Amino acid sequence: METEETILNIDNYDLSILAEEEVEGFAYHARKNDIQLYLKVEKDLNCWCDIEKVQIILTNLLSNAVKYTPEGGEIIFSLKKRKEEIWLEVHDSGDGIPKEQLEAIFTPFFQAENSTGKGGTGIGLALTKSLVELHGGKITVVNEVQGTKFLVCLPTEKSNYESMPNVRFMQKVET
Repeated sequence: METEETILNIDNYDLSILAEEEVEGFAYHARKNDIQLYLKVEKDLNCWCDIEKVQIILTNLLSNAVKYTPEGGEIIFSLKKRKEEIWLEVHDSGDGIPKEQLEAIFTPFFQAENSTGKGGTGIGLALTKSLVELHGGKITVVNEVQGTKFLVCLPTEKSNYESMPNVRFMQKVET
């Protein structure tokens, strides 16, 4: 996806607060489908990032997890800090992605064979990958014994962005 012109509005945020808000936003849909949605989050997960774009990343991953987890299944969403990275993990108990299609899952407009009838355009994961990489992060996907696990690693330090083009550091104004 084209992200060359995308501006990152970077500031220091506590991602544990965003994670809690995102889970609250998906709790109704999960309950409606008899899906257990668990949040495992460390407190004070400060990270320099563009919070609006990180919210899109979380929303896309959680939306897919709710969409592809069967009734009675579970989703585990976790965030933790490891050295100078935030590790964000979304693990669902759905059918998983066919092994031969894992490589293509981040391609724009691609939809796995087992996603037929679930809705969507095939743009969400491509956009998610672009936004993660724009932050200097990485995203991977693996099939587990039961379900799929997405792992996102985002750098936490301001220095990560200082030499990047298209970055604007936000300044908080005290009133």
